[in-house]
Amino acid sequence: MGRSVKRYQNAAQLLPKALLTELQHYAAGKMLYVPHPITRRDFNRMKVLDLRMQGHTVAQIAYKTGLSRRGVEKILQRDRERALAVLRLVQVVGGADTGDSPGESESGEMPSSRRKPTGTTEEHP
Repeated sequence: MGRSVKRYQNAAQLLPKALLTELQHYAAGKMLYVPHPITRRDFNRMKVLDLRMQGHTVAQIAYKTGLSRRGVEKILQRDRERALAVLRLVQVVGGADTGDSPGESESGEMPSSRRKPTGTTEEHP
């Protein structure tokens, strides 16, 4: 005959005394399910992104995670879209200037919004 597998652990052996006392206040004698801190969907996303950063192909990632190729591609596409949205937000909040020095564009010219109108002269005291 097969042995049964113990499917629970004694909270008194697992939890700190203060937490056990607090838990007993709410659920003494009851069996509780403690969910994982992240969902399976979030776990799969993080695993796919981690494997991609390591240089694995979509097919390799699909095999290692048990997801379909299309599922892996969807995760990667959504992440690209999220990254682009963040970049757009940073550009809007931080301003359109992306040059090394303030007020210069990549070509080294002053943006048109900061140029003096042509045909005007500056007055010097």
